[in-house]
Amino acid sequence: MSAVQFGVLPLEARRVRETAHPSKALARRLRGFLPLSAHCRSPLLKMLRGYAPNVTASSQVLVTGVYDMGGSVGLMCRIELGGEIAASAVLVVPITHLAFDRRHPISRDLANYRRLHTGRLEANGSRE
Repeated sequence: MSAVQFGVLPLEARRVRETAHPSKALARRLRGFLPLSAHCRSPLLKMLRGYAPNVTASSQVLVTGVYDMGGSVGLMCRIELGGEIAASAVLVVPITHLAFDRRHPISRDLANYRRLHTGRLEANGSRE
């Protein structure tokens, strides 16, 4: 029996599948780096200040989960603020509202995703 009969995709088919769904491939790669620290971009800062007034642009959050919501929503991240919000609070935010260290091995992929996702939203007339 061949590998295809056992449900294992050949390498070429996996590449095509990941190209067709880049957010799924990126989410899978990101999960390998969790937990991952990030900074909040301004739209997220405005929202978080309602929960934790002492959150600033230099405040770091910890990304503890990555979810591919598909469609116009894209990748979402579960974040922790390090005790600034009650432990029972779960915050899930768009990955495009987070800024990651440019020296991180996956930073280029994240920047490309953010650029493509934002461009796709603008082309569809949606606002993030």
